[in-house]
Amino acid sequence: MSARRLYTFFLGGALLGGAPLTSACSGGPHAVIQRVDELPPPPAHRGFLKLTQCDERVRIYLNGRFKGLVADYPLRALLVPVGEQRLELRRRGYATVYRMISVSEERPVELQLTLTALPPPPPRPSRE
Repeated sequence: MSARRLYTFFLGGALLGGAPLTSACSGGPHAVIQRVDELPPPPAHRGFLKLTQCDERVRIYLNGRFKGLVADYPLRALLVPVGEQRLELRRRGYATVYRMISVSEERPVELQLTLTALPPPPPRPSRE
């Protein structure tokens, strides 16, 4: 049998997610499955921002710089510098959400944010 282990990967400070690793398991028909559903400890001077209940199509900006879509982060967690950060969440057709957040190494900042749909634009006058 084989055991699957999920490893967590980072690139440029962004949590990319994990990849399964298959290894041999001797001694009979045993399967060991280990999942990593929790965030690992952040590196020095970094902390996590975790966006829960946020649409996957929302675009994330931190201090004016695009960081990706919520869907780009499997655990919905971004690794960000410690300190005060300006967060913007944007999606076409929705009001932009702005928040100042204080990030620390000790525990993740968890936000439950929902964007509000904008009213549809008025119909254009006909050219008759």
